[in-house]
Amino acid sequence: MATNIIESGSMDLAIVISVIALVVSGSISIITLLLSEFRGPNISLLNEPEFEVNDENFDETRTQDYIPYWFRLKPVSFVFANHGGKSGTILDIKIDFVPNAPFKHFFERLNFSFDMPVTIKEGNNQPIKTEPSIDTVKWKEIALVKALDPNLTVDEMVTKAVERSKEEFEKFCEFLDKSEELGKVSCAVTLTKGRFRTKVKTEKLLENVTVANRYDKTISALRNCLRRWENLATNKAQLSDKVRRDSEELIRELKNGFSICSKKVDEKSISQSKLRRDSWKRLQQARPPHERRIRWFLIKGEEGLKEDLTELYEEIVKYNNIIEAALYLGDLRADKHFQEINRERERLHSNIEKMLERLSDLHERYV
Repeated sequence: MATNIIESGSMDLAIVISVIALVVSGSISIITLLLSEFRGPNISLLNEPEFEVNDENFDETRTQDYIPYWFRLKPVSFVFANHGGKSGTILDIKIDFVPNAPFKHFFERLNFSFDMPVTIKEGNNQPIKTEPSIDTVKWKEIALVKALDPNLTVDEMVTKAVERSKEEFEKFCEFLDKSEELGKVSCAVTLTKGRFRTKVKTEKLLENVTVANRYDKTISALRNCLRRWENLATNKAQLSDKVRRDSEELIRELKNGFSICSKKVDEKSISQSKLRRDSWKRLQQARPPHERRIRWFLIKGEEGLKEDLTELYEEIVKYNNIIEAALYLGDLRADKHFQEINRERERLHSNIEKMLERLSDLHERYV
């Protein structure tokens, strides 16, 4: 009888243990399910992208008519994995390039683009690709910038620039011959976090990755440019035109304004009385930096001219606004409107005349 009691107790204990085990196992499953349900995206980079010049696909035909000023890099792929419990979105990838010290003199910018945003589902991988390129300076322009000299005429400056441009380009080829790295790349990613993807974070992906220096075919093509330099880089007329064009356009624009301001504004002529500012705007918006320096050279060469020109065009804006206001109000027969407009017109007419004298004298001296 005692034996039966012991056996019965053992069975009950076994059942209790089994029930407890089932409860614990079920609880763990439920907790795991709940945790996965509340867990947000967890996106990370799986690979280590490489950056190197796409030497095999260097287009030698580009060197037939002009000197190339960019390198295409091999396509770069960033492979991301989402280990989280929810979909996540990559909003942006930023690539920064720091040129090697010897290359910095020739470097202008790194170009890249991504199709963003990219959403990655939980448990999935997603490659994101780009085809970067590196712009160098434009060889004609960098030499021209170095030759800018207020003591020379435009044609003299261009002759000096052509002599220097080959020297600059040869230095660049010598740098490439040494097989030194172009520089280092760092990357950062901006992505969503949290269960509802309402938060954003930025993380570093890569730091100081070398842009490889394997570009034998590229060097060969650029060396060919040196051998054919006289055919490629001595368009003096084109370079001279680049320097003188803006001063001529500015003078032409102000002459047109001077002509408009010489006539009294009345009810019939007011709609044609505004002055144009297109040439001035082009000067303000010139890109990139070397282009800006060339465009502004003749103006900056004369002390105080830039400031006076800026002030003059601010007066033109004010005058145009007065006309716009009169046209908007529609009360064009009111004498007070035309008295104010013509008072400003006469003052502007005098100021434009003085500026034209200065610009014409400057243009004749240099050109």
